[in-house]
Amino acid sequence: MIDREYTEKRSYMRMNMDAPATVELDGTRKHCTCRDLSAVGMLLELDEAVALETELRVHVPAFSNQFSPLDANVRVTRVNELDDNRYRLGVEIIEMLYGRRPRSQWPSAAGAATGPALPPSG
Repeated sequence: MIDREYTEKRSYMRMNMDAPATVELDGTRKHCTCRDLSAVGMLLELDEAVALETELRVHVPAFSNQFSPLDANVRVTRVNELDDNRYRLGVEIIEMLYGRRPRSQWPSAAGAATGPALPPSG
C-alpha cells in the first residue's frame, strides 16, 4: 500500500551520484563511493566501519570541465552495515574546501576511474 500522506522531511533535495570518491581517515586515504549528495550532507559507501562523530575529508572528482571537484570536511552521523561487509555512512558537511588548490592540481576524470587521490592537505 502506498502512503499518500507521506511528505519529505528533509530541507534539501538529494542528488543520486554513485561516483567514485576518496576519504581521508587518520592520515590514510581510502576509496569509496559517493551514493548521493545534498546541500548539507552525503551518503558514502566503503569497506570499513567508521565510528559516529568521526571527522573525515572527502574528495569527489569532477568528470567534466563544467564542474569543480568536491572537497569537504564531513562528520559521520549514521553508519549502516550492508550484507557484503561494506558500510554506508551518512555524513554532514562541516566545511566545503572551495578554492584551496588551483585547477591544474585537480585529478583528471581518467584518474578518477581507477581511484581518485585526495589533494594535499593544508
